[in-house]
Amino acid sequence: MNYDMPGRAVEVWKYKFKTYDGNPKLWREWSEDLRVAILENPLIPCAKDKLMHVKNYLTGAARDALAGLVACDDNLEPGLRILREWFGDPVS
Repeated sequence: MNYDMPGRAVEVWKYKFKTYDGNPKLWREWSEDLRVAILENPLIPCAKDKLMHVKNYLTGAARDALAGLVACDDNLEPGLRILREWFGDPVS
């Protein structure tokens, strides 16, 4: 996916970002990839756009968990919290 910047197009993804289906065993790796590829990506400055990207990389139970969550700036953190609470590593 390219985002137009003044005078040039910038490639957002430098590697293939995997989808996530809600498997807790895969949460740690996927959430770290999410952080690097989307959440801390300066080419995706808007929280609404970040949430849209997150939702596009969810399948199965993880996608169902965010069903009905409207893509707006205020819903990025609640959406991430839902994913973390439902599928993230259990607290020791």
